[in-house]
Amino acid sequence: MRALRLLESGLESRLIPEAAHAAAYAETGGRGRALLKKCIARLYRVFGESVLNEEHSSRFREGFTLRAEEFPAAFALFACEAAHGSAPLCLAALLPALLAGAPVLFCFVPGRKPFPSPRLLAALELAGVEKSYLVPEAEILRVLRKTGPGCRRGRAVLLGRPEVSAGIAAFAHANAMPCLSLTHAPTLRVIQRDLTVSPGKEPGAPTFTVDADHADFRLWPDLDPGWFRGRSLSLTSDGNGAACHERQP
Repeated sequence: MRALRLLESGLESRLIPEAAHAAAYAETGGRGRALLKKCIARLYRVFGESVLNEEHSSRFREGFTLRAEEFPAAFALFACEAAHGSAPLCLAALLPALLAGAPVLFCFVPGRKPFPSPRLLAALELAGVEKSYLVPEAEILRVLRKTGPGCRRGRAVLLGRPEVSAGIAAFAHANAMPCLSLTHAPTLRVIQRDLTVSPGKEPGAPTFTVDADHADFRLWPDLDPGWFRGRSLSLTSDGNGAACHERQP
């Protein structure tokens, strides 16, 4: 938890005021909030909530036991370009971290725009993330360096153009910190099957139209709560109690 405390204290001066969140919530309007709530509800339904800690034990005939423990990452650091245009895509990245039980630090990085859109702030508010930060990438890197080896037990997710968070990506690679760069929007085809027969149409041949109920819904195909979980393994000899431990970030 030391790395988490260092990050939170180092970013405290860059906290976006609560009044800005409240104003964004109001400006998004009832319909906009309803669409965001639907995205959140769908993500909860798709992934479900992870247990806090999970342990498994397997005993083998050769006389040893393998124990595995799974737990939330020490933190989930999001570096999102302030100009990011899709609140549903942000939610699709954020919800897996929340469902995994990882503490979230959501940072907006100024660039083409100095401040995030009201819809992005409202999305965080509706997801239960009450704090977010507006902070240059260089300052995020300065705070990250203070965490030392503890950063390996965290996760970093980069949203927006690659050049906005290139330094964080390089830091993560150099320090064995799991990092995912979500720079290109995924393709999600949500379709509705129409089996009605019309003149000139081959009987039984379906046509497909976009499902309007999910027009605003998004998913990152390679991102789920498991990515925000760590794991430790221990191998124990049943005869003499000797053990070998391995902890993964």
